[in-house]
Amino acid sequence: GAGGEADAAARSVWLEAHEALLARKWADAKKGYARLLKEYANAACVRAHPERVRAGRQAADFGIRGPAALLREEATWKDGRLECEWSFDDDKAFLADFVVEQPMAGDEAAEAEVRSGMAILSGNSSMMCKVVFDPTDVTWEADCVADDHRDYGLIGVGEGTQYRAIAMEVWNTQFRLKKGSAAKVLAAHVLWMFGDGVWRDADPGTRGFIRIDLAEKGTSGLKSGERARVRCELHGGQIGGEIHGKTEGVDLKGPLKGDDGKGIGPLRIGAFAYKSRVGIDRLWVSGKVDEAWAAKAFQALLALETGPE
Repeated sequence: GAGGEADAAARSVWLEAHEALLARKWADAKKGYARLLKEYANAACVRAHPERVRAGRQAADFGIRGPAALLREEATWKDGRLECEWSFDDDKAFLADFVVEQPMAGDEAAEAEVRSGMAILSGNSSMMCKVVFDPTDVTWEADCVADDHRDYGLIGVGEGTQYRAIAMEVWNTQFRLKKGSAAKVLAAHVLWMFGDGVWRDADPGTRGFIRIDLAEKGTSGLKSGERARVRCELHGGQIGGEIHGKTEGVDLKGPLKGDDGKGIGPLRIGAFAYKSRVGIDRLWVSGKVDEAWAAKAFQALLALETGPE
């Protein structure tokens, strides 16, 4: 019957695409997988395992465009650097390219939604790009809108087993320096480092944090509803953080290391809100992708595409 013929035709296109993939003929493979998804989406063999076909197409695309192929949003890959800009016009790229997590310890739920051209974070939330970057060379920035510009910003979280994170925070009202009765809120825009071993006086088993640099100003300086561009840059053992608004300009920097002398390893980057609410209407990143992570992601796609049953 026609179904059987379509299935046989699909199978033959698939096998050809699969062989091209194994032979590293990326363009031929991508063409074959794209054809399968377009012309043979309803063939039995494709319906049985669409995830294999998609993995094959993505692996072929990776062969052509490098890690840019791992993102749904339009991205470029050149000289080992990945560049991408998200504008959140719909939630498809947001759902595909980011993971929503709780950035800080605490009871508040992680809440994120895409609405009116923005990714809106509230509660205790971070949106983390799923690509892992090299800590010696990555820059990211976000255009942020808030009724109350405080307790949000950019964050980078190390992939290692030991917790390490850095943050460029707009107007802190939550984190206190020192301990016990001496602890007081550091009212400032702050460039932070968090993690095990980061603060030498942290109690055993607690995550310490240190300020790398700060801008103490009395008040935040950012007006309700205005747009602020927040930027963070890691480069050769240094970290920088900036805030640019109509009424506020901040430029912080310092060495990227904790009291234990250690920096941060390969990391994922994103934006966060902690006991606050912020709309991100643009997020941009440019950096070197961690090679070991990229190779693993590519291998995982190849392993998933075992061909038709």
